Amino acid sequence: MPRVAMILSLAAFALFNYGQYLGWSMFSESADAQPVRSASAARAFHK
Repeated sequence: MPRVAMILSLAAFALFNYGQYLGWSMFSESADAQPVRSASAARAFHK
């Protein structure tokens, strides 16, 4: 089981690095760089 967790964490890390390589930044403050993950959009979506 620890091997599976390690593989999944490495895969998530690789995906995160690939997204940063493509120019997407999780820490960007600009509105256009934010996907549909903003709090207000999620709140409206879950109504």
